Amino acid sequence: MPSIRRPIGVNTWIWTSPLTDTDLRELAPRIKEWGFDVIELPVEDLGDWDPSAAAELLSDLGLGATVTLVMGPGRELVATDPATVSRTQDYLRGVIDAAHEVGAGVIAGPAYASVGRTWRMSQSERRECYRELAANLAPVVEHGMSAGVQLAVEPLNRYETSLLNTVDQALEALADLPAEGAGLLLDIYHMNIEETDLPAAIRRAGGRVAHVQVCANDRGAPGADHLPWPQLIDALDAIAYTGPLCIESFTADNATIATAASIWRPLARTQVAIATDGLAHLRGLQGS
Repeated sequence: MPSIRRPIGVNTWIWTSPLTDTDLRELAPRIKEWGFDVIELPVEDLGDWDPSAAAELLSDLGLGATVTLVMGPGRELVATDPATVSRTQDYLRGVIDAAHEVGAGVIAGPAYASVGRTWRMSQSERRECYRELAANLAPVVEHGMSAGVQLAVEPLNRYETSLLNTVDQALEALADLPAEGAGLLLDIYHMNIEETDLPAAIRRAGGRVAHVQVCANDRGAPGADHLPWPQLIDALDAIAYTGPLCIESFTADNATIATAASIWRPLARTQVAIATDGLAHLRGLQGS
C-alpha cells in the first residue's frame, strides 16, 4: 500500500536566527525552487518578522507555512509566578495571531517551560505540574481554536527539560485539553533520545499528533543516519497523519543558536544539503 504523500517543509533555523523580513525574502524563493511545499517560521520574539508581508510573499510563491514558538528565558507556564505565566500566555497568543495571518494551521514547540530549565519532581509534584500546565494552556488553546490554529506541544529530551520528555508524558499532560485545539509535536531528534521504540510511540500518540519535525539523529539530513525511516513513515501512515514533515536543524555559523542547540560542527557538506538531501530522502520514502 503506498504511503501517504505528505507535504515536506523546512525550518529557516537551518540558515538563520532570528528570522527577519529580509531573511525571509531571501530564503523563501530558494526554498520553493528546491521543491519544498512548506516553510517553517520561528517566532523568537513577536515582531521579528511581519506576518502580513510574509503572508503576501508565501502566497505569491505558493508555499504553505507552519510556525514554531520559542520558549526562551523567562517564558514559563508551570512552577513560576502569575506575572510570568501571563506574559507567556500573551506571547503564545501573539504567535497564534501570526500563524493565523500567514495561513498556518499549527504553532509548535515546547509550550510549557523555557528550554534548558530542569528540576527534580516527585510523581505527585509532576502530576500537579501537569494540572497547572493544562490550566494555563487552556486560554491559549481557546484563543487558537477561535483562530483555527492548533497548538502542538513538543516533548524535549532530558537535557533540555525535565517536564515532558516522552509521548506518554505529553499525552497525560494534555489529557484534559480538547484534541482539536491541543496536540503533540513529534520531533524525531528528541524521540530518538527518549523513546525505546519510535514507531510504537508514534502509534500511541495516534490522532493527537498535530505536527512532525524530522532530522537525522545528529541533527543532519534525514536519511544520513541510523534511524528506521521506513518504519517511522509506516507508523505515521498507520495513524493517518497527513500534515507536513518539517526538517528542523540549525546553523553552526550563528553563535547564539549554535550554543543553544549544541551545534559544534557542520552537520552536512553545506546547510543547503541538510534541506535538499533530506527532501530527496523523504520524497523517496513517500513515493512522491
